[in-house]
Amino acid sequence: MSQKRKVYSPKLHSQVALAAVRGDKTIHKVAQRYGVSPQMVIKMKSRLLDRIEELFQDGRTTKKKSGSGPEMSGFPPRRIADGRGGMREPAAPCPLGEWRGEAG
Repeated sequence: MSQKRKVYSPKLHSQVALAAVRGDKTIHKVAQRYGVSPQMVIKMKSRLLDRIEELFQDGRTTKKKSGSGPEMSGFPPRRIADGRGGMREPAAPCPLGEWRGEAG
């Protein structure tokens, strides 16, 4: 009669993978501590590293900036304080905007 296959909890998977990623102990030491085979430690570590980006994705999409904001006809041009008690027109958009990766 064959043995039943062991099923490890997700908590154990995460603990083993994090211990392996830390790198302060060898794979064999981590395997001994958690009672799993070294091959399982390697698989858990690689699975964590392959999927780590998914943890930080929130599903939002970035919107590209178009022009200098929404079109607001009928309003006076925007003015900003110049730091000396006066008002001035805002600076023109940076001509290097496209070079820095900004749409414009």
